[in-house]
Amino acid sequence: MLERGVICFGFDESNHAGENPIGEIVVGTYSYDLEDSKKRKFPNTRDSSKLQKWLEEEGHGYKFTLLLGEEYATRSSAKNLTETSPRLIEEILTDPKNPYPIPDTIKIYFDGGGFRREQREYLRNYFKDLGFKEVIIDNFIKKKGSKNRKHRKGSFRKGPDCPRVLYMADILANDLYNSSKKLMKNPDFVQ
Repeated sequence: MLERGVICFGFDESNHAGENPIGEIVVGTYSYDLEDSKKRKFPNTRDSSKLQKWLEEEGHGYKFTLLLGEEYATRSSAKNLTETSPRLIEEILTDPKNPYPIPDTIKIYFDGGGFRREQREYLRNYFKDLGFKEVIIDNFIKKKGSKNRKHRKGSFRKGPDCPRVLYMADILANDLYNSSKKLMKNPDFVQ
């Protein structure tokens, strides 16, 4: 159900800094559907058709950016996501194609660990200063080492227990990365 008073975001990056000549891809998906902010289990696969169906539904969308330069190849995901999420969120909220008013509550979910308290506080204060009454920030580690998450061989398995908006960001970041790999293989690309 669409909830005009709440918007939730999922942020992920392609995690291929240093490997991809076009840079690190950072994706921000958003939803006005409160169900998309609830933590749940997802399959251990990325299904682009589910992403496309989700994006076609009312109240869903995304923005992305590229982080270019050597400094991004060695920086943590947490730092990259903390620095890029405010700009992507502002672009989404002020996009003339977005028919919704700016809500009172913002929920921001990040992929990965390593988020320091100062980073969370920076983001909370930033968005409170923009006028949000409630700012919720959380991160989810989709690769876990708990016993119920291991394969028989003992390797870690992707086990996304996260909000749907974050799961969709993961699929989109991967799709954009795979598209960029094809672009780099184009014989007319000059690096």
